[in-house]
Amino acid sequence: MAATLRPPGRRPLAALACGLAVVLFVALNTWADRSLRSLRLDLTEDGAYTVSEGTRAVLASIREPIVLRLYASAGLDALGPDYAALEKRTGELLGEYRRMSGGLLRVERFDPQAFSPEEDMAVADGVQGVPNLLDDTRLFLGLSGTNSTDGRYTIPHLAPERAAFLEYDLTRMVHDLATPEKPRVALIGDLPLAGDRVARARPWAVLEAAERFFDVTQLFGDIRRIDDDIDILWLAEPGALGEATLYAIDRFVMRGGRVLAFLDPFSETLAAARAGAPGRPPRPPGPTGPETLAPLLEAWGVDIPARTVVGDRAGALKVQATRGANVVVTDYPVWFEVGRGALAADDPATGTLALLQFRSAGHIRAREGATTTVGPLVRAGPEAAEIDVARIEYAPDPAAILADFAPTGERYTLAARVTGPVRSAFPDGPPDAAGDEAGDGAPLAEHGAGAAAPLALILVADADMLADEAWVDNRGPPGQPVAAPFANNGDLVVNLLDALAGSDAMIGLRGRGVSDRRFVVLDEMARRAESQYRAKERELRRRIDELQREIDGLGAGGAATGAARQAAIREARDDMLDLRRELREVRFALRKDVADLKARLTALNIWAVPAAIGLFAVGFALRRAWRNRAFRRAGA
Repeated sequence: MAATLRPPGRRPLAALACGLAVVLFVALNTWADRSLRSLRLDLTEDGAYTVSEGTRAVLASIREPIVLRLYASAGLDALGPDYAALEKRTGELLGEYRRMSGGLLRVERFDPQAFSPEEDMAVADGVQGVPNLLDDTRLFLGLSGTNSTDGRYTIPHLAPERAAFLEYDLTRMVHDLATPEKPRVALIGDLPLAGDRVARARPWAVLEAAERFFDVTQLFGDIRRIDDDIDILWLAEPGALGEATLYAIDRFVMRGGRVLAFLDPFSETLAAARAGAPGRPPRPPGPTGPETLAPLLEAWGVDIPARTVVGDRAGALKVQATRGANVVVTDYPVWFEVGRGALAADDPATGTLALLQFRSAGHIRAREGATTTVGPLVRAGPEAAEIDVARIEYAPDPAAILADFAPTGERYTLAARVTGPVRSAFPDGPPDAAGDEAGDGAPLAEHGAGAAAPLALILVADADMLADEAWVDNRGPPGQPVAAPFANNGDLVVNLLDALAGSDAMIGLRGRGVSDRRFVVLDEMARRAESQYRAKERELRRRIDELQREIDGLGAGGAATGAARQAAIREARDDMLDLRRELREVRFALRKDVADLKARLTALNIWAVPAAIGLFAVGFALRRAWRNRAFRRAGA
């Protein structure tokens, strides 16, 4: 009998197909891991994982060899998955840099094991180790770089807290090594940007950021001349300047010098410094920056209104305030933040930024008949209004300020470019304090002439935004603080200096990675609840005060007996309890709307994707079953 050949059943074929699929999956992943490492898909809003054009420009500007040494310990996973992921991304990014540099950037990698020569090299290069909790060794993740002229720059510790700024930090290192000659900046101001060695106060982070790209020199005392080799004059809330210094600034501008000025109608930093230690009498307030520079601002065609700050309800920050015996959390419009919609998108200095924070900022306006043009760079939101300095100068009441806040709808200018032809603020020659000579060799007859070039001024009506508290959080391992920005204030300063210096290679890097984004709908609901609650609270306090005055009147007038007084007190207390209960109900109802929305969003995030996949699977199964039935009917 002849053997009958039968095709294999479905089960062996299915098992074979599954096996081949597994083999194909492993093979494709292995091939992709080896061949497609340079490919990236960046779905972040600000392209935080894409090598920017600024980085490409910096790498293209390298003219001499640069050597980067990456010190990465093999056991970094003992510090957590964040360190391991950061080490891998750093290595990949440096590989991209090496390829883009055309061979002028060399990357060396070392594993500094305990008591090894590599560990000695890391310590000599200034790289700091982190104690390993599993043993007595130290783990390293840092970077050092050198150029052909013995220039050296080190990132002592690459921290996960700054992972979003990794490209910026690496490119900044390459930029510093590739361009050792930096533009010169002269700094004049009363703000303690350089810190205080006596009080052991660290320099402000904004100054450290600026010094990475610029040669910053701080000028003190009576300044009679600003040297010709100064590229930019940086004014940071200068106090009482003499006429000689004002004249030196005027001559600097007349020679075509460029100015970045942070002038504040009320500096909280200086006010706190004047208050001094407890028990000591406060120092008298000095003149503000706009008051000191009033003659120059008038010549430049701009004005910052005195004794007036801007508040913004939409971007208000939450603060703790004391109301009676209670501590409440409330919106404080005087401290506010602005997002991309408030920044000039067409200006390279602000177009790449995401978030700025301001504190008791003033606003800028053009003077009538000015020959200059004011171009806004940063503006407050549509829910802004002016606030008198008297309300925030001594013991401000945030809840009362919020309750009385009435937006005007005006978009106040917080920072602006001022350009155009200008004339000297001293048309009759130098003041007596400056002496008989102009100080720059110009004859007296030319002192009233126009400037050698159009005015190049960038004016910011806030100086407190430079303080660390307004934009950076110092955190990290003990003894090794890491500056983690939560706003782009420092980026703004360096961008503005870059814009005045004529350099824009690094501007595209700044502002990438700030991930603190507001929930617009939730914030609006919270603001509405806060506004209604504060209005109700103020009405409650008014009613309580009236009841208290009524009780005091009964007692003082003697018209009421003791029993009547006690009855009035009981009635007043009952009224107050009713009002407080009503207040709690209103606040609970308004907060419940926010809580319900958060619950809906949470449920949507948790169940939306599984539900979509389940519906797709069910639909696919039904479609396949329908096709099988149709095929069987056709075969029959």
